[in-house]
Amino acid sequence: MSLLAENESIARTLHQRKAALRAEVLAERDALPLPQRKARSQAITATIAALPAFRAAASVLLTASMGSEVETGGLIAQTLAGGQILLLPLVNKESRMLELYEVVDPDTQLVRGTYGIAEPRPDRCRRAAYAEVDWVLVPGVVYADDGFRIGYGGGYYDRLLPLLPPAVARVSAAFGLQRRPVVPHGVHDQKIDLVVTESDVYPIVPARA
Repeated sequence: MSLLAENESIARTLHQRKAALRAEVLAERDALPLPQRKARSQAITATIAALPAFRAAASVLLTASMGSEVETGGLIAQTLAGGQILLLPLVNKESRMLELYEVVDPDTQLVRGTYGIAEPRPDRCRRAAYAEVDWVLVPGVVYADDGFRIGYGGGYYDRLLPLLPPAVARVSAAFGLQRRPVVPHGVHDQKIDLVVTESDVYPIVPARA
């Protein structure tokens, strides 16, 4: 087998392993009853809002939740009420990158966009630079104790995170059922620093290299 063929085989196997674990955890998350999901989401976002790094951040990059994810609507509202700059991502399918925009009025500045996620309207929002981010909420499906995660398969955050300032706190909100001791990962997968669940806050040890 040639080196190219071997690398392609390894990548294909990694993709399959990720897809299988992603499907397993998504099924568990989707099965969580709505009242429990709402109550746990409130506990998670309250913990996030109290984190010193979050409170100290002038500019935070959040995401509008979708499906059975931890609900972020309350955190978005609290960010705006607290006077912090709220940034939300917009998927650019052509460049396969996330563009960042400042949002001050979600009711008028957001529209249902890629993958059904509420995204900023570029014609109504200010485009923000990656360097403006002080703190980022990193979405995903599965989270491991070493900081690696499995997202939805697009690789958008793995491409975004290296572009943010090195000191930016990378935090994820997840239900406890989304955690696993380890997850399959590749050389381009980015680590996070902290996972907040309904019952605890898990610092990643060791921190990202």
